[in-house]
Order: sequence, then structure tokens, then C-alpha cells
Amino acid sequence: MLMELITREDLSVQEKMIFIMFDCGFVTRNQLQVLLQANQGEVNNQLFRLMKTRGEWFRVIDLQTKTRGRPTRAYGLSNIGINEVKIVRGIDQRIRPAKDYQVAHYLGIVDILVRILESLSTNNRNKITWVNEYQAQSFIFRNWSRKFPDYKVIKNQKKLMVSPDALLKLGSQSYWIEFDRGTERIDKLRERFKRYIKTIRPHYNGDSYHVKEIDIPIVWITISKTRAKQMFTIYEELKKEISRDRRQSRTIFPEMEFCEVGMEIEKYKKIMD
Repeated sequence: MLMELITREDLSVQEKMIFIMFDCGFVTRNQLQVLLQANQGEVNNQLFRLMKTRGEWFRVIDLQTKTRGRPTRAYGLSNIGINEVKIVRGIDQRIRPAKDYQVAHYLGIVDILVRILESLSTNNRNKITWVNEYQAQSFIFRNWSRKFPDYKVIKNQKKLMVSPDALLKLGSQSYWIEFDRGTERIDKLRERFKRYIKTIRPHYNGDSYHVKEIDIPIVWITISKTRAKQMFTIYEELKKEISRDRRQSRTIFPEMEFCEVGMEIEKYKKIMD
């Protein structure tokens, strides 16, 4: 769990930075400042030392910005760095480096966590749990395995399971987090929605099941209010379409919320107040 790792006093700042890159895919210096509660000078100094002593562990990407001066950079782990972290943390799951073209998506996901941390008091940090994509998928798979112990069923279903961007826990409340950059077409969005339905309320051999442990609200955070309304409409139309099918007329749909970037903060602040 990311928040547990970065609040551990026995870990150095450099170790925490490496774990953050492992869990987040890519991060910027500004994001590291918020996550580590460190000043700019400390972040710059520790990053410089990391790059000097373990340069082969990292990937650095210059981001396109409209401002002059030093380019904003995104920092992530290479295959070497990922494998080293897997050994330290005892992870045997296959994990690939984040793709360069996905950097904006990963940074957008980290920004969600950063906004939450900036909006809450330091005392509330220990009430936040942030689970990355790989750990979230493992959580889903474990609960699915308990429901369907037949290995063949699990293996086939795993290909259809949804893979959320993150799992957020605030106190006793939990949410699947999805960041939408507005680039996916309607058919792709419909497929994502269907995957959530099939994962949480699966059908097998004519029977309908409910994996209640993973049936928590899905919060889609997107680029604009217009896009959020569009996504809401697409989901509502999909639910009506499925309900008209007699074979699926009793389907109970997962709860989904759609909001513009930044607007999710008021919701989370109320939960923690």
C-alpha cells in the first residue's frame, strides 16, 4: 500500500521515491514533493543522487510544456528498477514498465491522489489507502477465486476482468478510481462499463453471481463537465439496453459516478471531516 510505505520512518527518502515510482508508473518532482511532504530542494537533491548512483534503474521523460526554462520531467522505473523492487517487496506478479505514451494518463492518476492529500490535514493521511492498478487487479482476482474455485473458470474470466486505475479507501469508504483523458471512443467506454458489470455481477452456466467484496462505487474522473455528462449518458443507455434483454433483465448494475477533474475533492473532504 503506497501510503503505508511513504509514511514509514525506517525507509529513506530515496527508498520512498523508488517505491512511489513503482506504484505510480510515472511521477513529477512536484508530485513527489506532495507525496513525501518534502521541499523542492530536498526532492531535487535526492533525485540527483539516485540518478547518479542507480541511473540504470530509471526512465526520465521530458514533458511537452508551454512554459520556458527547464522542462518538466516524469520519472519512472526501468525493467531493472522494477525487478529490484519486486525482489525487495516479495512480488512475483509480472509487471512491465509503463509505456511512454501512457505518461499523461499515469500522471493524471497520481494527480488525483495529490489533490486528495493537499485537501486534507496531515493528521488524516493515515486514514487514506491508495492501491495501484496491479494490486487492485490482484484484489479483484483473489475475491473472484473464492467465488469460483474452478481454475478453468477463473483463467477464462481473468481475461474479461476489469483492471481499475486505482483503489482508494478513505476511512471506511472505498472507491474504484478511473481517470479518463477524453480520448476513448464511445464503444471503448461501453466495453469498460461492461467489464465492470461482468466482473462484479458475473454470469456462469446460466446463473448470476455477486462478488460483493468488490462491489464498491466506481468514480470516473474526467477532463470536463461535458465529458462527465456524456459518460453518464452512455452508462445509462447501456443499462437500459441490457435491461431490455430478457436473459439479463435482472442484472443489478454497479454504482458509477462521473465528475470533472478537481470536483471529486469536495466529496472526499466531506467523508473525512
